[in-house]
Amino acid sequence: MPTAAADYRRAVLEFLNSWVMVAASCVLIAAVFALGLNQLATTLAVVKERNDQIHRELDARGPLALLVTAPEPEADHGDPQPRGRSGRLARLVRDQLRDLRNETRPDMRRRKLREWQHDARRLEASLAFWVDLLRQLGLLGTVLGLGLSLLVGQGDVRELLRPLGLAVWTTIVGLLFSIFLSWRYGQDIEIEADECDKNIEALAQHVEAPAVAAAAPA
Repeated sequence: MPTAAADYRRAVLEFLNSWVMVAASCVLIAAVFALGLNQLATTLAVVKERNDQIHRELDARGPLALLVTAPEPEADHGDPQPRGRSGRLARLVRDQLRDLRNETRPDMRRRKLREWQHDARRLEASLAFWVDLLRQLGLLGTVLGLGLSLLVGQGDVRELLRPLGLAVWTTIVGLLFSIFLSWRYGQDIEIEADECDKNIEALAQHVEAPAVAAAAPA
């Protein structure tokens, strides 16, 4: 006749192997994935927009023009202002470039440039962090499922195998999300970081140049 302790162990094992536990674990991993995806996408968009605008101005006017005090931001050549998230992002980067032009102290200019460079390089560390975290969460589900089965199952092999649903699915979800992040952002982050390094080095060579008045004759 089963005892109360045996009924309790059976109930715990049933819960560990239930779809509720599996779904809750997968939802947790998915929430972490969403946070990482949003953080990487947002930061990469800023770095990419900054690289694009700096690159356009370097091609059009040269490095010195980006370090010259200008009372007004550059005109958009008659193009309509973009709206939505891309428009806000473009305006944010234009404001950053205008602040760089208006900064007359070379040390502060160098500091701004290095901060932009660090933003790009931190993306690589952020990607590695989120990928590793997702893998660790998947592994945690595996260890947690098997560990609790060992704790409750009292060595019965059939009971030890019952929580494998939690162990397998959390591992699969964690690995898939980590692989997706690496595939989606790995190459883009490396490209934008290299592009940022080139742009910053091009500007850093002229950071000691004195500011000139915007009204000065060409």
